[in-house]
Amino acid sequence: GYHELEEQPDGTTVLTFHETYHAYNPVLRLLLERRVHAAISRDNLVTYEHALSYAGRVRRLT
Repeated sequence: GYHELEEQPDGTTVLTFHETYHAYNPVLRLLLERRVHAAISRDNLVTYEHALSYAGRVRRLT
């Protein structure tokens, strides 16, 4: 995955992160890939909102 910080004209910063997970075994891919990806994404949202709240107000754009 990757993380990107983009400064906005109003002085705020937009954080974009994209996480990927790929199971190489076709059976495990069918059983796990979607659930694991959803869990990683959900955990990242909570973690980032908590960590960034120490720097100031946090607002989710989407």
